[in-house]
Amino acid sequence: MLERFVFCFFLCYIRNDFFIKQDFFCFPGKVSEVAISYYIPKLFLAPMEGVADRAFRMSCAKFFPQFDEATTEFIRLPRGGHIPSLISVYDPHELSPLPLAAQVMTHCAEGAGQIARALEARGAPRIELNCGCPSNTVVGRGAGSALLEDPHYLQKILLSMRAAISGVFSVKMRLGYKDRARFEENLDIIAACGVDHVTIHPRTKIEGYSLPCHWDQLEVARKRLTMPIVGSGEIKNCADAWAMTQLLQSDCIPTPYQNMGLMVGRAALGKPWIFAQIKRFFIAKALQEGLLSVQGQKKLLVDLNATEDALSIDKAMQWLEHLYVIWQIKLVSSKQRVRRIKQQINSLFDPRLYAHIGSVHSCIPSTPPLGERLHERVETLRKSLLRDQSEEAQLFLRVKTHWKEILMASGELFI
Repeated sequence: MLERFVFCFFLCYIRNDFFIKQDFFCFPGKVSEVAISYYIPKLFLAPMEGVADRAFRMSCAKFFPQFDEATTEFIRLPRGGHIPSLISVYDPHELSPLPLAAQVMTHCAEGAGQIARALEARGAPRIELNCGCPSNTVVGRGAGSALLEDPHYLQKILLSMRAAISGVFSVKMRLGYKDRARFEENLDIIAACGVDHVTIHPRTKIEGYSLPCHWDQLEVARKRLTMPIVGSGEIKNCADAWAMTQLLQSDCIPTPYQNMGLMVGRAALGKPWIFAQIKRFFIAKALQEGLLSVQGQKKLLVDLNATEDALSIDKAMQWLEHLYVIWQIKLVSSKQRVRRIKQQINSLFDPRLYAHIGSVHSCIPSTPPLGERLHERVETLRKSLLRDQSEEAQLFLRVKTHWKEILMASGELFI
């Protein structure tokens, strides 16, 4: 038993730079001080090409900054690409004080190390290699999830990047290309190349974003790896977040959340306060467990109150208005802005985001039992707004009005 505890202590100590500060390392029993990051998994805003752009990230950071870290869209490196020009779009201080990692997409092993070194010199707190993008254009060039088909070449790219940088290096991957046959082999290669953590989207390239999402494979990865794992895919509410952490728990880690993270993508497009909800949910569970000292309880209650302040309909409306203002500045033509508004409609009026309303698993207090009626109303509004041919300002006003209607009906936020 003593040997097991010593091993656990050592394993957590060498990983503490990812999730917790050594000062907050907690032993079993009462603790006098507590960091919020100790009681919840690290929360990541997912990179989503074409939608989770700079405007979206900046609006989220301004109104709902409860996520711990964000990642850029792809910084593509073609063979022979001019690296200084390619990385000029990256600003590590874009979301300050929240960190913004740089995501690289390439099939060029020689250039991978060079661009990683240049990004680190530019101030990137973390550099990530994308091995998960399912786009046919991307995989047709041998990048993204195509790298999972050739583990030996993937290893070459990883070693090139790891040798070039001293900071945090991560990989975002899928289960495979056509199937999962090479999943465990790729995991072993990633671990052997000195990667600091891996984000796993548990679908193959061929599956795209279709259901089901194979969460059981996260448990396979957890048993095979000692590095931190970030789970991604179909986290739409607090119950989903809790269920995924149960699969990511490790028997040899004293605290279940030290060695894991959660990445939220499409759900955050429609309800960016999901990170505040998840934090509130995990803080409440930590308080219920009763393993905290009086000081620890006070600290968590302060953090809980901070997340409560984020959960209001007024703040949601301010977020959407701020996003629209940025579109007006960044997008030249009204036609471009209308196209962007309609992209956002698909996210704001996504029926899946409200499927849990009224269920026993809902983390929303006093949720009205609306069930299928709300689901149908959200889908009806989505289709109607997408067909709307109104001019830009009128369309945005309709979107805002109907979205507020849905939020008030659902009980998703405080009034």
